[in-house]
Amino acid sequence: MSTKLQLRIHRVKCVDETNGQWVEKFGNDEIFLGGFAVDEKAQTTEIKPFSVYPHFDDGDVKNYSPPRVFHTFPLSGAGEWPRTFGIGLVLIEKDAGGMAEAVNKITSFAKGKILEELAKEKKKNTDKKNQVQGFLGLSLGALLLLAIKAAAPYILDYVIKKIMAAFDDEIFKPEIATIDLPSANHNWSGALDTVEKIARFKDHGGIYEVTYDWALS
Repeated sequence: MSTKLQLRIHRVKCVDETNGQWVEKFGNDEIFLGGFAVDEKAQTTEIKPFSVYPHFDDGDVKNYSPPRVFHTFPLSGAGEWPRTFGIGLVLIEKDAGGMAEAVNKITSFAKGKILEELAKEKKKNTDKKNQVQGFLGLSLGALLLLAIKAAAPYILDYVIKKIMAAFDDEIFKPEIATIDLPSANHNWSGALDTVEKIARFKDHGGIYEVTYDWALS
């Protein structure tokens, strides 16, 4: 039986450095990665930014071996199954400051919006007129997955309108990853880790790819 779930970072690749070819000749990208985590009880917590690599040029790759643990969710607590978990990945190119406040504000907004959407999903789930539509009887995990997906476009819109131009550091739009675990005994075709996935960030004239997976232990 697994006691924890982790999202792990395997590598970060600079496909294209930020701010175009002219600026690229005079400096490198100093990349940080932060974000937020949503546990099975819909509690959202901030993941403070850490330095990935200070000198990214086009084509550079930062590899983590072993993979870097981005966040750990404990599974040993009481509660129903299945359980849903979410991670918001926020990539930042450091310039003149502000990333910590930006990630804090993104987390705060995400927390409120996910709870708001979860309340809507719970109402659908308990409203008897929706029984024929398949809403009645959904687990908290299933409702939370719906809530995170419903909140995602609002979170992206918030970052675009309120965050990206408000700070000197260059904040990329978040990528949101979710996973649904049927039980603590779950595995993926006998393995305790998922296949690797890629989150692609494209803003400020730059493109970055973050390769990650989920792992049980």
